[in-house]
Amino acid sequence: LLKSQQDVGKYVAADSSLSDLVGKTGLAVTVLRPAGTGVVEGRRIDVVSQNRFIEAECPIEVVEVQGMRVVVREAKDR
Repeated sequence: LLKSQQDVGKYVAADSSLSDLVGKTGLAVTVLRPAGTGVVEGRRIDVVSQNRFIEAECPIEVVEVQGMRVVVREAKDR
C-alpha cells in the first residue's frame, strides 16, 4: 500500500490532500485534451479539463476532485 493511504476497516482510503486544491489556480503544463498535466500550488499533477480543450501555459482553476481525478477549467483573469 502507498504511504498516503489510510486503512479504514476493510477499505483503503486515498489521502485527501488533493481535495485541498479545489478553488486553487495554477498553470496547464501540457495541452489538456481533455487530460494532461498541470501545476497547482507548486504540485505537478494529472488533470482533466471540465468542458473543453485548454492550451499549454494557460491559467487553470481546480473545480472538483473525485478521488484521484482532478477536474480543472480555464481560469478567468484575476
